Order: sequence, then C-alpha cells, then structure tokens
Amino acid sequence: MGMSIIRNIYHFIVKNINILCFSVCSFLPIEPKLIVLESEGDFTDNAEALFYYIKRKELLNTYKVVWLVDNPEQFKNEKNVYFVKKAIGKLHIKAMYYLARCKFYIYDHNNLLQYEKLKKRSKQVIIYMSHGTAFKNGRSEDPNAADYFDKVVTLGDMSTKIICHFWGCDEKKALELGEPREDYYFSNLDYEKDKLEVLYNLSEFDKCLLWMPTFRQSYNSRISEEYKFNETGLPIIRTEQDLRSLNSYLQAKKICLLLKIHHLQADMPIFLTKLSNIKIIKDKDLAYHNIKLYKLIALTDALITDYSSISIDYLPLDKQIIYTLDDYEEYRKSRGVYPYNAIDYMPGAHVFNLKQLEDAITDIANNNDKFSRKRKLVMRQFYKYKPGESSKRILEYLNILK
Repeated sequence: MGMSIIRNIYHFIVKNINILCFSVCSFLPIEPKLIVLESEGDFTDNAEALFYYIKRKELLNTYKVVWLVDNPEQFKNEKNVYFVKKAIGKLHIKAMYYLARCKFYIYDHNNLLQYEKLKKRSKQVIIYMSHGTAFKNGRSEDPNAADYFDKVVTLGDMSTKIICHFWGCDEKKALELGEPREDYYFSNLDYEKDKLEVLYNLSEFDKCLLWMPTFRQSYNSRISEEYKFNETGLPIIRTEQDLRSLNSYLQAKKICLLLKIHHLQADMPIFLTKLSNIKIIKDKDLAYHNIKLYKLIALTDALITDYSSISIDYLPLDKQIIYTLDDYEEYRKSRGVYPYNAIDYMPGAHVFNLKQLEDAITDIANNNDKFSRKRKLVMRQFYKYKPGESSKRILEYLNILK
C-alpha cells in the first residue's frame, strides 16, 4: 500500500511538472516547420508510413520532424530528424518543449496522455491517425478524449461513423483521407518478399495465408478482454492439439499459415511450439528483420480474422477473408459490437469450429471465391479512396505538400 501511495504521488508531481514546462514553453513562438510524430510502438504504423513519405518527397529539407519514442537511444538522429523520450508517466522537459512549439502533432493509436490536461495552442494542428476501424462497441474512458485532437483520419463513410462513435465526436472531425500504412500495399515489396522467403521458404507452399486475430488475453489482466482463458488465447484453436491438427491439414494442402499474434500474447508457452506449416510471427521479429507489417500483409493470398480492424484494412487487396466467429455472440453481449449489424459487413466465410475453418481454407486452396461481389460492396461503404496516396492527401490537407 505504501509503495502504491508513493507511486501515485510521484506520477502526480511528474505530471504537473510536465504541464508547467509545457505552459512555460508556450510563451515561445510556434515553429511553423516543426512536426511531432508518435506511434504506440516506437516508429511504427501510420506515423512511420507518413514519415517515409515526407522523407521521400524531400520535405525534410524545409521541415523538422521530432519523433516521440520510448527508447530514443535505439535511433540515430539525422538532418532535421530527432528522437526524443516520450513524456507519459515520466519527467521529460524536451518532449514538453517540442509539444508546446510544434505546428503539427500527428500521432497513432490512443496516445492522448501526451496532451492530457495540456492546453493546445490556437495555431497548432493535432491530427489523430486512428488504430483502424474495428467492429468493437464502446467509448473512450475519457469523455473529453475527442477534445485532444482537431481531426481524426478515417477511410470513408462507415469508417467515419464507427471511429467517431468510439471517440464520441462529431463526424465533422473526420478526415476521410485514408491510412498511410495501407499505401505500403502499392509500394515496392521486393525486400519483404525476399526476406520472407529466407525466413519461411514460402515458395515451397501453394498458398500463404495470414491469421491476425483480435487481441483477447494476455498475462496482463488489466488489459485482457473478457474471455475464458484457454491454452492459446485464440478463437477456434483452443489447445495445442487443435494447433497441431490444423498444421497437419495445412501440410496436406501445401499451405503456409502466418499466425501474427498480438505482442501481449507473444510470451505464452503455446507459441514456442515449432510447426511445419504454421509460422508464429511476433512484432519483435518484424522489427528485427525490418519487415513492414503492411507490406507483409500485401504478400499474402488470404486472411483469417474476426472483428479486428485488419478485416477492413484487407479489403483493398480484394483477396478472400475468413471470419472466426465462434465467440461472436459472447463478445457482442459482453463488450458489444458497432454497428449492431457488424456481421453484415464481413464479406467472407463465417466459421465457428475447426472443421468449418478447414472447409473455408479448402475453398481458398481451390480458388473458389464466393464473396468477391460482397467484398467490393463493403469496400465502397468503408473507403472513399483506394489506398496508395493517403500520405499525399494528408500532407496536402495540412499544406505541408503543395
């Protein structure tokens, strides 16, 4: 109890010193060519993709970019690019200085703690590039969360409705410009293709499927969702025996399954199992080999998922999707889905057990695509633009690119 009180006092003091530093720095003029970027993992996702576009267009000749990261020592500063320690839960005057003086603060995921209780300056522009469009009901725990950003980036009409529902904000705050990370689909994929071949010998298989399930459970009970714990924390595949059974089926079909697990599940013992046709992929592996996740996604033949945002992000590739929905009713009742008829926006095979999953994979193996028309319909409902130029549209909106 004593340590908890001391910790709370420390965080209270640190937060208020940071706020004071921000307030003092706010008397300094705003730097019109200063962009602050941030992502949930260091240097990842939409912010990373946007940064590489800025760099490719040689905008670093006139703009300075400051990255807020957890581990700045892992990155090398270069001309007009600086890596600074994040301020969340820590005393970091540098982060407050740049947040107070930047013209543009652009971030991914729910990193609103950076601006919690900080008074945004009138000439600053804060853009939230969302974590994607997931069919999960609920609202942000902070009723004022939407006040921290000026605009939120969405894909299009249905994406705007879902994201603005979650944040409790007016749909006028939405920028229907697309997510920069999806621009990777239409970029050069040679490096990732070669690297995946070295790691997984994908040329030995007839098809390569990607499974990206919604995060369900980790050893951190605070952030685990309300699921009964099983051996894997996955839908459909609940035991090691299930995993081995699926692997045998895939082996017979000459199919490789890349199982991309959430980083909070990565240390579960089950995922240390070595299998011939199921390859466990972890965030740290992708980072180590410098593989961009959304480039890897583009190289796969089909997707297995559920109500995760990847189920929407995958639509522009116009490839088959399998939805594991064995816990859909439980999830809908306990956590809720949005919109209420979310299942109608899942254009692919709906599977509830291992046999149905294998049957759906058989259709993919046989190039039997039953949902092509419906995918295109859902795509039009969610996307205003086809990905490929999302970064360009965002920078043009900000008048950074003219």
